[in-house]
Amino acid sequence: YRRQRQMCIRDSYKDILQHQDKSKSGKFSIEEDKEILEYVLRHHPDIIEGEEEENINRAFWDDIGAKLNRKPKHVYSHWKDVIKPVLTRHIAG
Repeated sequence: YRRQRQMCIRDSYKDILQHQDKSKSGKFSIEEDKEILEYVLRHHPDIIEGEEEENINRAFWDDIGAKLNRKPKHVYSHWKDVIKPVLTRHIAG
């Protein structure tokens, strides 16, 4: 239990406190969506065809989050919940 609690605290630090300087929040713009999509596909071109998102490390989302001045967790959530499903449906026809 103690180990789990330590991991939870560490993850909270990495997700929230470490990125307090990221000031942008709210709705993502079309330009941001495009940047995220291009960045993901440039570095992980097989993501839509089955590459597991778990293979993408935290530093990847940190990089794009810094570029957009957004918290990496929010960028990842936007990718997973908005961009990727739209792209998957588009490719499926």
